[in-house]
Amino acid sequence: MYSIIDLHSDTLLFVDSNGDFTKDTHITIDGLIEGKALLQVFAIFIDRSEDKLPKPKHFEEKLHSYFSLLKKYPGKLSPVLKYEDILLNSRENKISTLLSLEDGVIIDSKLENIDELYSSGVRLITLTHNYENSLGFPNSKDKHSHNNLGLKSFGFDAVKRMNELNIIVDVSHLSAKGFWDVYASMCKPFVASHSNCYEITPHQRNLSDEQIKALSDRGGVMGICFCHPFLHSRADNQAKIDDVIMHIKHAIKTGGEDVVALGSDYDGISSQLEWNDYSNNKALISRIEKELGSRITEKITSLNALRVLKDVLK
Repeated sequence: MYSIIDLHSDTLLFVDSNGDFTKDTHITIDGLIEGKALLQVFAIFIDRSEDKLPKPKHFEEKLHSYFSLLKKYPGKLSPVLKYEDILLNSRENKISTLLSLEDGVIIDSKLENIDELYSSGVRLITLTHNYENSLGFPNSKDKHSHNNLGLKSFGFDAVKRMNELNIIVDVSHLSAKGFWDVYASMCKPFVASHSNCYEITPHQRNLSDEQIKALSDRGGVMGICFCHPFLHSRADNQAKIDDVIMHIKHAIKTGGEDVVALGSDYDGISSQLEWNDYSNNKALISRIEKELGSRITEKITSLNALRVLKDVLK
């Protein structure tokens, strides 16, 4: 059974201040164990609308939920602040957890806020979500409408500071111009934590072939996402293994076998998954192995993402 690194989940939305799950979730502790998780990224998703700022205490509340989850399962989960923590946790048979921020809106044009996020344990930041913030602009329904709307001046400063602190830069949700701004301003690997292939499914959240090649050129990875609108254009909410395989194969054909990882978006999607939840990842992984062989499967499930974590988390 392959070890799994998943670059994005929204499960913290459903974890309360006591570390308890408040509903049936794609990800559970037993599911992570059964599914052979090596590392799970838990995002603090900043929920807002275009004309409404997030609640001031939302980040702190979800940060508390994250640490309550770790406290509740000390023998099973352990946080990652640097790459060596992953190796130590694995030796101790613990699942590594990495904290991310989805939407840099709370950075609010202040570099010191990035330092505070780092001190809080955040090691990956998704620069935007679906709305403009102080860093830059999101992608849109028209793939080409943001050609002149990428990173803002502060966004370049923020990316530079993230590089200095060894925080992973995540371009999922970022505009096409923003993607190229990140590419041009960084030497380190960056990621698209939960994005698929635009050539297969022309959704604004997916990456063009040129972007996939550029991401590969920087040593980064794209986490194949299980959200059905990113997987297909059918009029249903089904996420099928065939859909996932199609995107994986295209990404490999376009950017090479080192560019593909997993970024499920578990607990942030309404898709009806053919394999149901994390504990049943084995059905998906078995099919990937059948289609692509064990060597490439191991790269997709963990080794590609692990390489980026080693390169960035110093």
